[in-house]
Amino acid sequence: MKKNNKPIPVVVILGPTGVGKTSLLIDNLYDIAEIISADAYQVYKGLDIGTAKPSLSEQKKLKHHLIDILFPDEQYTVGNFVQLADDCAKEIAARGKIPIVAGGTAYYLRHFIYGLPETPTASPTVRERVKRFIEEHGAQLAWEKLFDIDRQAAEKIGKNDVYRISRALEVIEQTGKKLSSFGVCGERRSQYSFYVLGLMRPREELYQRINLRVDNMFVSGLAEEVEALAREGYTADSPALKAIGYREFFINKGAPLDFIKEEIKKNTRHFAKRQLTFFKRFGDVRWYHPENISVVSDIKDFAEHALTTYLS
Repeated sequence: MKKNNKPIPVVVILGPTGVGKTSLLIDNLYDIAEIISADAYQVYKGLDIGTAKPSLSEQKKLKHHLIDILFPDEQYTVGNFVQLADDCAKEIAARGKIPIVAGGTAYYLRHFIYGLPETPTASPTVRERVKRFIEEHGAQLAWEKLFDIDRQAAEKIGKNDVYRISRALEVIEQTGKKLSSFGVCGERRSQYSFYVLGLMRPREELYQRINLRVDNMFVSGLAEEVEALAREGYTADSPALKAIGYREFFINKGAPLDFIKEEIKKNTRHFAKRQLTFFKRFGDVRWYHPENISVVSDIKDFAEHALTTYLS
C-alpha cells in the first residue's frame, strides 16, 4: 500500500468535565468517527464509574481508543498519550473514519496539538535524588518546593501528581533551568489538519450538571467500585487512584459517604474551573454550546471534505 504523506484530518474537542462531550459524540457521530480518549484516568481498568467512562454499549456504538489499557498501578504520561494517539489517528483515518480526540485532560490535548517540549532526560543520580526527596517529605512538600522555584510550572501540576512533580524537579536539578522555560511550540503540528472546537456552558449550568453527575455516580455504586479496587491491593499511592472521585475516599477514610460526595463535587467544580482557564490558552478554537445543532453539522462538513482530500 502506498504511504499517505498528506496531513491527517483530526477533530479535537475541548471542554470541561461534565459539559456533555460524550453524549454529543455517541448520539450524533457514531457513523463517521472513532474517538481517541484524551482522559488521564479512563485508560485504567476498573475505574469506570468515577471517570464517567463510556459504557460497553456506548463503546460498541462508537468505537473508543485508549480506554482500559492499563492497570491502576501503572504510570501514564503525556508522552505515552501523544505517541498512542498518533498511532490511533493514522489507523482511524486509513479506515475512512474521522479521528476525534476528546477529553478533559487539557495538558494532553495541548501537547497533541502543539507537540511535546524537548526537555532533557535526567540522569539516574538526579532521578534517584528527587525520588528520595519525595519519599521522605511527601508530594505536598515537593510541590511546594517546585512552586518556590518555578511557580508557572507548579500551577499547571496537581499537588498529588507525583510523576509530573518529579519530572519538573528533575529538569531543574539536571539543567538548573525551570521546566516552564522549555515551552511548547506555538505552531500546530504539521502532520495534522486540525479542526479544534470547544464545548462550553454557563458556569452555573455546568456546576449543576457536575453535582448531578456525582450524585448519579454514588447511586451507580462508586463507593463499591473504590472498595473493590482497594481489595485488589491498590492504594492512594497508585497512579490511577489520585483521580478526583477516588482519592477523596482515601484522604477521608472512614468519613460519612455524604461528606465524601460533597468533597468530590467541590473538587470537580474546582477542576472544571482550572480546565476552563487552561483552555483559554488554546488559539483558534470554535466555541459552541453542546446543544447548538450546528456543532454536529460543522464537524460532519469538516470530516467529509478533509477525509475526501486525505484518501484521494
